[in-house]
Amino acid sequence: MATSQPISVLGAYARGVRDLAEPAMRGVVARTLAITLGAYVVAIALALQLPRLIPDTGYEWLNAAAAILSGIGAIFLLAVLFPVVVSAVVGLFLDDVAEAVERRHYPADPPGRALGLVPAVLMGLRFAGLVLLVNLIALPFYILLLFLPPFGLVLFYLINGYLVGREYFDLIATRHLPADRAAELRGAYGFRVVLAGALGAFLFTLPLAALLAPLVTTAAFVHLYKRTGL
Repeated sequence: MATSQPISVLGAYARGVRDLAEPAMRGVVARTLAITLGAYVVAIALALQLPRLIPDTGYEWLNAAAAILSGIGAIFLLAVLFPVVVSAVVGLFLDDVAEAVERRHYPADPPGRALGLVPAVLMGLRFAGLVLLVNLIALPFYILLLFLPPFGLVLFYLINGYLVGREYFDLIATRHLPADRAAELRGAYGFRVVLAGALGAFLFTLPLAALLAPLVTTAAFVHLYKRTGL
């Protein structure tokens, strides 16, 4: 790992945003926009169809409750399923982003090892399954905490911050380290990894920012990994 001056989480994300303007990023930015726009349209279409799947129960109060729950389900679908699908697909070429950032900002460091197609697909599928499973388990708590704002959002970003931080840190660290050493390092910097992941998860829930969130998050984690004090 590089031993240059430490960088804050916000500073890493600011650099990640600026990195998208680099010429080496133009191709991957274009592909990501195409994929994320497609995924966003599909996610919105599915979310809009969800309330229509609820049958009429014959009881007005029950229909109202079902409509509320279906609305919550639609929000859950957009907030969780969209970043999962995007990360799984875009993960196929996030190595390109990491390589471009490392080459541009850390040319003196040994280059990272690309994961390769099969490991990238497996990592993306594992991440997708884990995010869906954990958030489905947490869904009753999200619903209960709707009555105690903003604790529901805090719980959502804590859980998904951990998951996003773990996934993106491992993506970057395993380019340079064995998997067990990467996991050990992640544990040593657990709070900052979760904080950086929570910011990435937040970007995923913003309609426009979500389109480029995987690229910005990847670039930010490269800077965090490379700069001391991760």
